[in-house]
Amino acid sequence: MLKEKDNQAPDTIENDVIDHVVKILYNNTDEPEMDFEQDILPHFGHAFSAKDVKHLWAVVLATNLVDAAVGFGKSGKLYLTQPGMQMMKMYGGYMAYLEQQRNMQLLQAVPAIAQLAKLAQEQSTNQKAPSAGESAF
Repeated sequence: MLKEKDNQAPDTIENDVIDHVVKILYNNTDEPEMDFEQDILPHFGHAFSAKDVKHLWAVVLATNLVDAAVGFGKSGKLYLTQPGMQMMKMYGGYMAYLEQQRNMQLLQAVPAIAQLAKLAQEQSTNQKAPSAGESAF
């Protein structure tokens, strides 16, 4: 499987490759399809084993941001899909998209955390407050 590069976990390398692939395809829209191994991976700056290339091919295709070209002489070529084009227009890359998703999850968690803190504070206040008929002294 993918070996760690510069202390990066394999899933981080996969995300970097996905980001790289969609950016290359987006920035080269004059070429409707590009060869994954010959045109895209060499620009990544990392040598991949044949097993890693097959794995990355499957990972990249699983995103539905790119698809494999079909037809004679198109083996190993990719093109940017409509969702891939939209993602690039909105976020400028896969890593930016992932960051936005993380931020959205955090924003959704903040109100829940604030509500829990408020409930804890109310319970604490209710336990400390004297009951009716009791003196506060």
